Amino acid sequence: MPKNFIPCDRDQQRLLPIDMREWLPKNHLVWFVIDSVKLLNLEAFYRVYRDDGWGRAAYNPAMMVTLLLYAYSIGVRSAREIERRTAEHAPFRIITDDRIIDHATICRFRTRHRDALSELFVGVLGLCADAGIVRPAVVAIDGTKVAANASADRNLTREQLEEFARRVFDEAEAIDAHEDELYGDKRGDELPEHLIDEAARIEWLKNKIAERQLEANAKAKNRSQRKARVNTTDPDSALQKARHGYLQGYNGQLAVTPAQIVVAADLTADNNDNLQFKAMVTQATDNLEAVAADGIGTVVADAGYFDDTNTFLELGPRLLITPVSSRNLDEAIATREPVVADPAAHARWVEDIERLQLQADARQRVVDGYVARHVTAQEAAQALGVTIGYVYALKWRLTRRGHLRQPPPPPPPPRPTATQVMLERFAKPGAVEVYRMRAKTVEPVIGQLKHDRGLRQFVHRGEAACRCEFIMMNTGHNLRKLWTSCQESLGTLFCALFPPTARAF
Repeated sequence: MPKNFIPCDRDQQRLLPIDMREWLPKNHLVWFVIDSVKLLNLEAFYRVYRDDGWGRAAYNPAMMVTLLLYAYSIGVRSAREIERRTAEHAPFRIITDDRIIDHATICRFRTRHRDALSELFVGVLGLCADAGIVRPAVVAIDGTKVAANASADRNLTREQLEEFARRVFDEAEAIDAHEDELYGDKRGDELPEHLIDEAARIEWLKNKIAERQLEANAKAKNRSQRKARVNTTDPDSALQKARHGYLQGYNGQLAVTPAQIVVAADLTADNNDNLQFKAMVTQATDNLEAVAADGIGTVVADAGYFDDTNTFLELGPRLLITPVSSRNLDEAIATREPVVADPAAHARWVEDIERLQLQADARQRVVDGYVARHVTAQEAAQALGVTIGYVYALKWRLTRRGHLRQPPPPPPPPRPTATQVMLERFAKPGAVEVYRMRAKTVEPVIGQLKHDRGLRQFVHRGEAACRCEFIMMNTGHNLRKLWTSCQESLGTLFCALFPPTARAF
């Protein structure tokens, strides 16, 4: 029985479309990224190149920025993977004008322009602001632990590092002594037979290093765990307490709006979240001011950011930081202790401090007059209401110590605790509903970065390089959110929203 199939002849020669715009649909993400980069200020990239045209030609920074932004927006961070995709994937070939970009070139560009790449975050945030999707009435702050490109087993104490170095030097001395015995007055550069072969030599070195590491780990078990340790692979990273135990890595901080636009992103090796709260609110405020967006209305954060310092911060926005876990918040609000404010007691405390200061100033003036012989001891005692002997004692202290003893200030009136103050804020109508918006804002963004785009472990090493990688991932995230909001009318509407002269960051 005859069959009717679409032919599949792989030996048939064809011509690809000459126009690259026929390779992909018009609403593809790559076209959006290309158009977005045209609106960014790339002066910081061009500034480092020579103006006279001398030297070997370099790739256009606009093309390299587009390549990196698109790669990070889809979760591709490896330079070698980017190189492979410039040869195999149509979006990457379109960006590079069908050129294969070597991974070493990509690495050098990222290293050379690390600061400028991080600054693109504000530029892309400005595009989002012009599109009207940055509405920071509520900004949620949260942190996520990301593994470093290092192993926790490589954490060594100072004593272990010194012992390892001492063993290496001792072994070198022993080898020198042994070679002197073997070769005498010879040059001594002849390698032992088991080290002549390169593969055997590398294997021998690996075994020696592994033996030293095992010895160091065995000794570490008998020592205090509180001693400072440093990771020999990525010294900037630190042990981070994560949901399922500990990992060697960094603490990424995000500030996100209800539209899931990241308005601030930073990276630190500090395990504590509460120490990063003020810096994140300040960075988010500065970024929004830079793009002429509306100010922050309310900042929400979970219990990891709660402490006395953050509760009483005055940063402009209203702060809602839960002092308990979210599941116990309703019960804590219902059973909270009332906040008792006594303005009269505070006013009396201020008056007492001012009165004591006036008395101290008056006493200083009287004693100064007695020392300068403007008044007698009897007149000074009468003015101060003390005995003449006490006046002599005051004079001795002033001449020998250079100052008089100040009376201790009265203790301030009792103030409400941070927990009472924060629970009182949550008790106001609508506060709990505003706080629970964080579950729809920052947490999904973290899931998209880690699960959808694979940001579970950094590719680079060192805090500066990892911070740039983290910020670039969030820049790509914002580009995707902007693309999603505009893709139905990409082209005419996008150009109308963002004319080429609209942005200058």
